[in-house]
Amino acid sequence: MLKSGIDINNALKIMKIDKEFLNIIDLNFKNGIEIDEFILNNSDWRIKKYLLIFSKFLSFNKSLDFAIKIYDKKKKIKELFLKNTAYPIFLIFTILLFIYIFNNLFFDNISTMIYEISNININYLKFYLDLIFNIILIILLIMLIVLELFVNKKYSVFYYQKICNIFNKNFIKTYSTYNFMIYYLECLKQGLSNKETINILMTIKGETIVNLIAKNLDDNLILGKNYLNSFQTKLIDKRLCDFINISIYSKNNLDVIASFLNLCENEFNKKLIKISVFLQAFAYMLVFICVYLVYKVLLIPLNIIGGL
Repeated sequence: MLKSGIDINNALKIMKIDKEFLNIIDLNFKNGIEIDEFILNNSDWRIKKYLLIFSKFLSFNKSLDFAIKIYDKKKKIKELFLKNTAYPIFLIFTILLFIYIFNNLFFDNISTMIYEISNININYLKFYLDLIFNIILIILLIMLIVLELFVNKKYSVFYYQKICNIFNKNFIKTYSTYNFMIYYLECLKQGLSNKETINILMTIKGETIVNLIAKNLDDNLILGKNYLNSFQTKLIDKRLCDFINISIYSKNNLDVIASFLNLCENEFNKKLIKISVFLQAFAYMLVFICVYLVYKVLLIPLNIIGGL
């Protein structure tokens, strides 16, 4: 409705909104609170942070449209990640919990019983279970450290620049370029100039790498580089320059840039599927080893009882 030019007050009347909620809105109106301020104060914080930034450069209607589109894109990425990794990660944590419970609550009693009856020491089996447990913990710890390095503002810029300088093409660079272009493309769609877009993207909170790339583009423009050459930097996937170059001579330049985002999305999907297959294979291997070792532990008392 907002896109069609309908006033936000009329839009609320047309929409079938809960009467109690409409009464709250009316009460805010009577207290002198504008509808823009009301929506801003009651928005999800993930949408609110974009509204606060873009309302300085765009009308509230456009800022709201922008914020919702960015939020939806981010949500889609998270859902794609969870869809492909949630099950294998859950399986790995289940294995961890199983090993911990079995080793700490059952193994010692079974081991003592076996040793007293047949003088057989099965502590070597506990060693293997502990080894699997520790390997999984170490892998998870390494993953958390790597995640911290790229999420923490203090380290993310340094390590991102290092990776970009060492590897011309890598998943992290492609994702960061994709994330940057989500914002960049939406700004252009809202009618903002290249310079205005870059200035905005340098100030978005919580997007350190987006800020870094925008600052790098701004520096290149200050140095006198043209629009296309400003994108020729190690911080950005070099394929983007090809799409930018084509877009300059295309009537539908924004569609060309959007096709780069589609390309990245397809790559992410394929990469996440590969990660999911690997994690599932790893998890199933751990399940097989754990079941085999536990079976060995439980089989010994049965063999002893059968031999009596």
